[in-house]
Amino acid sequence: MSPTEAWRIAPFLALGALLGAAGTLYNFMTIALLEFCDHLTKYSSVQRAAFIGAVVGLTAWFAPALVGGGDVLTQAILSDRYVVRGLLTIFLLRLLVGPWSYAARTPGGIFAPLLVLGACSGALFAGVLNYFSPTLGLSPVAFAVVGMAGLFTASVRAPLTGVVLSVEMTGRGDLTLGLLGASLAAMVVAMLLNSEPIYETLKRRMLAQENRRSSKI
Repeated sequence: MSPTEAWRIAPFLALGALLGAAGTLYNFMTIALLEFCDHLTKYSSVQRAAFIGAVVGLTAWFAPALVGGGDVLTQAILSDRYVVRGLLTIFLLRLLVGPWSYAARTPGGIFAPLLVLGACSGALFAGVLNYFSPTLGLSPVAFAVVGMAGLFTASVRAPLTGVVLSVEMTGRGDLTLGLLGASLAAMVVAMLLNSEPIYETLKRRMLAQENRRSSKI
């Protein structure tokens, strides 16, 4: 790799490292909120879901575009419609709303929320660097695409899947090197932080709960 190519890939590696930490935090919050709801035994599952839904609904009342699955929001970020302040708001809100909504245990998932949070993270990263060093001229859209794969990898620990999905969804095959670099950096940081892949953790929780129920029969 030439010095020029190394310089171009460096910001993607830095983004991947940050996303490794962000993915670790996202996984931790998801499991922590699930366990918190497990201890609310005096409330039924319907009551718990209703409370969580009420909080999300209140958020939707004031900012309807920032809740939901996130497909529309992801497309807006990939179209470069938000400035740094807006991206920061989206990042903080979605970082909280995603795990909070999953704790309701109603039909839903992690995949789409991860993508919108990853896209927001990448665009925000580029926007902040451009603000402090305008000569860099980083593309928020390119970093949003890379951010999708990076956060997905940090949480799920499937770098090749994240890269392929990002390229298929955006058509940005020209970012393959950046996608691979960021995804690998995210995976390494997540591993160093002892963050288990989210689906592995959820599987262990499910099996443990089934074993406890079986032992009571």
